[in-house]
Amino acid sequence: MSQIRTLTQDEYEKIKEIVNETVKEELSRNPHAVSRIISKNCKLCFVIGGSFAEREMLNRSDFDACFLIVDDPEHPYSIAYGEKKPFRETLEGIVSEINTGLGLNIELCKGMGSLQTFSSFVNSEELILDGSKIISYADCLDISLPNFLRSNEFNNVRKLFKEKWTEKGIDISEKYKDIDKNLDQMIDALTSDERLRRVGGRKKLYRTIQLLVNQISIAFETYEHSVKVALKQKFERRIKRMQLRQVGEQIFETIDVLRTESPKYAKTPKPLSGQQRKQLGKNLEIIKDFVYAPFRKYKSLMTQMLILLSELGAKVSYFNVAKSHFYIRFDSQQNNLIPLKGIDVDFSLISGSVCILGWVSPFKKFEPLLQKNNLKTVYESSGELGERSHEWTGSRKNQRRHILCGKLKLLDPKQMTIEERNAFKEILLQSSQALRVKNGTRCGL
Repeated sequence: MSQIRTLTQDEYEKIKEIVNETVKEELSRNPHAVSRIISKNCKLCFVIGGSFAEREMLNRSDFDACFLIVDDPEHPYSIAYGEKKPFRETLEGIVSEINTGLGLNIELCKGMGSLQTFSSFVNSEELILDGSKIISYADCLDISLPNFLRSNEFNNVRKLFKEKWTEKGIDISEKYKDIDKNLDQMIDALTSDERLRRVGGRKKLYRTIQLLVNQISIAFETYEHSVKVALKQKFERRIKRMQLRQVGEQIFETIDVLRTESPKYAKTPKPLSGQQRKQLGKNLEIIKDFVYAPFRKYKSLMTQMLILLSELGAKVSYFNVAKSHFYIRFDSQQNNLIPLKGIDVDFSLISGSVCILGWVSPFKKFEPLLQKNNLKTVYESSGELGERSHEWTGSRKNQRRHILCGKLKLLDPKQMTIEERNAFKEILLQSSQALRVKNGTRCGL
């Protein structure tokens, strides 16, 4: 049995070449395989997910791939009897070529199916999760054939998938509520003497982490940046706080050990030590409490406010969550709300209200205007794992400060009313204007 290892970047690139050449060769020999699809004005994609898309593939991993027909949901394409056979044979040929050419021992995973349609994932609520895994989280590989979409064109398919369900009033991420339950089960098992296998084992643990990171990445990043990097890189891209990134690194290091030493691959699989189990459980609890739970809590409202900020002409450069608030930073070159450089949206300062806090710099320069316009100062403090929160009084010199621009009472944070959206805009417009004029000159520009 060959030693278990992760693939190199060169091997990933070689696999892409093998896929492209094999698909061209096989479909050239079987032109009838795509003739019906083409006649219906549909396009094809070669989609690959699983550990390949996460850049976590081992030399004995499964190969999760399928051909996706991009059809019109209003006029869905119906796959005929026997139509899948040449595509399944093509996938089998790809796996054979990869193993022969690279000396790997991968197997074709049949979970994705060989041929799927875009419309089936858009028209059936029961298939949302399957569609999300294939369309939102997987990679589209470039095939040098005229009727195949390229990876950059596939980004539009991803966007359309999300838009179609949004039009129906369904948030795809809400379908992943079992992540909370899975995390709790894993944490309880790891921090006690319960066997991990009883709550799904090593694979379920990895899949839970995979979905957690992907869900956050897909929700808040452009598709161009969210699907072409490794799972660990996605986590690091979203999490800027060093303390939490270190926790993430420890989790991924342990996950690597669990995968390479699993019974599926190792002759004598090694279980985690008691200390390793407890540390992994503790780290998962930290990520749940400091990252995932706030993300779930604030995602909907943050998404709405990002749209409103765009309407105000404030391009967003970065945003993230904390336990008591979320924060948004503006692009320095495209910002109609100058001198505001960003906002924090806090839920803890005033009971029953959402406080909109403005960030300006240097703060001292604006103090005269705060007094003139009766604007209150809010102080930022740092706690466990660098977690930041807001308070009305400061105790340290050079403590970071914000401006209380205004407050909102929201009936339902998941869906702001027209009046609430207008109030949010007015708060920011008035605050930026109040901070912009000083003795007849523009301040902070």
